[in-house]
Amino acid sequence: MMLDNILKAFPLGTSILCLTSVYGASTDMQSQVDAIKEVNVHGTTGALNPTARPNLVGNGFFATGDYLLWKAEEDGLDFAFSTTTANAGEIPINNGKLLEVHPKWSQGWRFGAGYRFPYDTWDLYLNWTHFFSKAHNKATPPIGGLLFDTLDDALTLVPFTTDTVDDARAKFKLMYNTLDLELGRSYFISPRFSLRPHVGLRGAWISQNLDVIYGFTDTSGSNIQNLQWHGDNDFRGIGVRAGIDLNFYFNKYWSIYGKASAAVLYGTFSVTSQAEDAFEKVYASLHESIHRTRTTCQGAAGVQWESDLFKNRYHLTLSLGYEINEWFHMNQLRTLIETLDTTLAASYFGQSIPRRGNLGLQGATVSARIDF
Repeated sequence: MMLDNILKAFPLGTSILCLTSVYGASTDMQSQVDAIKEVNVHGTTGALNPTARPNLVGNGFFATGDYLLWKAEEDGLDFAFSTTTANAGEIPINNGKLLEVHPKWSQGWRFGAGYRFPYDTWDLYLNWTHFFSKAHNKATPPIGGLLFDTLDDALTLVPFTTDTVDDARAKFKLMYNTLDLELGRSYFISPRFSLRPHVGLRGAWISQNLDVIYGFTDTSGSNIQNLQWHGDNDFRGIGVRAGIDLNFYFNKYWSIYGKASAAVLYGTFSVTSQAEDAFEKVYASLHESIHRTRTTCQGAAGVQWESDLFKNRYHLTLSLGYEINEWFHMNQLRTLIETLDTTLAASYFGQSIPRRGNLGLQGATVSARIDF
């Protein structure tokens, strides 16, 4: 009764008390909403970790195209050995030097297509990378020195020859192809930093060929002959792959990106090593299929620009970066041993020495992507 009389006596105070309560409740609710809401540089508003993909009026498809300017490198591609030692069999061997083939910068490309699912910002992406490289090198003995072959000692089987060669000419070819299928999700973890973790499959077919011609003079000193060595090292494999893409945005248009991934593939090496003379008479030949598991890793970093086009109907992304790919233990070529050691009364016919070596690819990548 007393409270009713007070409220009747002070209607203004009652109104102020009610408004204060309502404002306090609404302010508290807004604070809670702000705590779980995030607005990123693209203007996307949502709960924490909103989508990082373009906000387009479209059906969700996208396409990519990359230009590659890469250089290949591989261990175990030596083909000759030079020394300033004057006579074969003389000890010590002075100023020994392995001579290798060194691939130069070459061009390649990567094409891809994908689809952005409407559910939970997932996307599916398929891309094909193709790269071709070749190299050549030649060698002659240094002044007053000797030149030896390092791929085959079948020279000892050719009549009237010595253990040294007069010259060596090598050619190398690499054909590199990978097919990657990725299932990923792009999202912001802060207003300017986004992630895209992904998992999927990788298929690879990588072909390598090394051909060397050794020229030598027979023991009579009058006839010049050639010994040709040919090696094929082809790999076919498939396996699982996982990685993550990172973007740090300066504003809506410009960002720097980083990419890292790794894959484990199970596949087959088809390896051939063969030595023959100029008349295609085979002195030594080896062919084998090797089933192995191989690992590979990839890293890339660069700068990226993007923008919406035609009233948010399309989204264009351009980037320029540097990419590194490393394939472990991809050189399976073998040095053939066809020697009869009369001193030790031992025969090494039919034996071989694996060369081993990692394959590396690195260089500039120019990329374009269109979402529609």
